[in-house]
Amino acid sequence: MTRYLGLSLLTGILAVSTGCAPKQKAINTEKLTKKQKKGYPNWLTNPYQKELGLSPREAICASGQSTLGLQMGNTDAARTDSEMQVKNRIAEQLEAEVGLLQERVNNVMRDMSSGRDVGDLSLKNINKNFQKTRLVGLRYLATYMHPDPINPDKVFVLGCVTVDFANMAKEITNQMLNAAAMQEALENKHQENMLRFEAVERDYLRQREDSLRSKGLLIDQQ
Repeated sequence: MTRYLGLSLLTGILAVSTGCAPKQKAINTEKLTKKQKKGYPNWLTNPYQKELGLSPREAICASGQSTLGLQMGNTDAARTDSEMQVKNRIAEQLEAEVGLLQERVNNVMRDMSSGRDVGDLSLKNINKNFQKTRLVGLRYLATYMHPDPINPDKVFVLGCVTVDFANMAKEITNQMLNAAAMQEALENKHQENMLRFEAVERDYLRQREDSLRSKGLLIDQQ
């Protein structure tokens, strides 16, 4: 009797321990130590790698990661989901860049025209149109499957959009002036005021450069 009871208890313990075994979790590279990141591509932590030929001075890059469909062996679903994340993140960065510039231009316009500026709806349309035209040139530069492409538990994708930020500053400024119907008056009567908008563009580019350097994104570009 004691012998059978012992076997029953042993069987029960093994069953419980097997059923409670922790499931394998997907890798979260954001929480990995430097040693643990060995084997992952460098663009997961800094998308602006010298070997890719793109600098944050001339592009906006982002990476995405997904596990969608991998339990069923569908790597295409995970890749597509990662690419969508990349597109959304780049669109958000473009929106922020344009929004920052718009705010500065509007401040100058208010000062020059007794509070007159570009309305929110026009600002949103200008911003969205700029995003749309730039996202057409989105390129997916790299795909990484961890731990291997045969049976991955996560798929990573890197994408970039090239942007001429100096030209962007002029383009957005001109669109805002046109939206406020101020272009002709400024050119014909107040040429000196146009210099103020050029100063805004230069300040935006200089401060953007300082921000990239403070974030360490220009280390590999020097």
